[in-house]
Amino acid sequence: MAGAATLPANVENLDRGTRTAGRGRPEHCGEHLGGSFREETAAALRDVFPKAHIITVPPGEDLLEAITAAAEWPGTRALGVWGGDGTVGAAAAAAVERSIPLLVLPGGTLNHFARDAGTGSLKEAVAAASRGEAALADIGIVRAERGLPGQPEVTELLMLNTSSVGLYPNFVRRREHLQAALGKPLAGVIAMFRTFAAGTPVTLSVDGVPHRVWIAYVGRGRYYPRDHAPLLRPVMDDGVLDVRLITADESFARLRLLWSVLTGTVAGSRITHLREATEVRIDAGGAPMALAVDGEALAGVRSVEYRVLPRALAYYSPHT
Repeated sequence: MAGAATLPANVENLDRGTRTAGRGRPEHCGEHLGGSFREETAAALRDVFPKAHIITVPPGEDLLEAITAAAEWPGTRALGVWGGDGTVGAAAAAAVERSIPLLVLPGGTLNHFARDAGTGSLKEAVAAASRGEAALADIGIVRAERGLPGQPEVTELLMLNTSSVGLYPNFVRRREHLQAALGKPLAGVIAMFRTFAAGTPVTLSVDGVPHRVWIAYVGRGRYYPRDHAPLLRPVMDDGVLDVRLITADESFARLRLLWSVLTGTVAGSRITHLREATEVRIDAGGAPMALAVDGEALAGVRSVEYRVLPRALAYYSPHT
């Protein structure tokens, strides 16, 4: 989980005046998205959430073990987590398994679920917990096969946000590096050029249809804008997977791609394929592919299947 220190926590009560806390890493307790964690943060959270049982997980310790201990603490009625998307996903899996609600506090490096859930700042998260407002979100179930042909090793993961095969993780990493100085739109254009000018498409079968693919992207829920750089998800329980392919099947595929990025026409280009589904299978034809799920990399994957589990996660939101 990105090597960050974590602070999963549970609570005995989430009635008015009682709060929960979450996961983080030891630095500074920021109010907004991207805020991180240090011991002073734990003390502050105990003041805000006086009935919470808070567990701090230093770097190198077992995050999943700590989340399990928090979720199974006697009297637990909800689970809070301070951290980025990878840590939030681990806490969400524990919450779904035990049918308890999740409170997401913004910490770590990526906080996409916290943003979409309406708890992108500590103030919003406290408001959601103090008023006890709960909502339901769909989750994605990802079944990845690795290992030798004929002797697969199956890994099943929970997906809260997005998954991708191909060059998309490189594009996101470049865009986030540039956007503080350039702003998101320009950073996206430059990152796209840098990524695809040198990148190589991979050959995949998507639901039985072969493609040469720059990006295969699967979002849990419909994201906007409808192009190569999805950013926002206004509905958390729409019951669909947002499937996007940017292909290299056409002649002059690289030039088509770069031209569509430059002119802002990616969504309508012949290289872009958009659809929605409840199940998707991607197969690499026996060759290993690099898979990313909620920012966590999984190497050596030969095939992957996605499906939607509707309204499986209860979470606290100030928007309900």
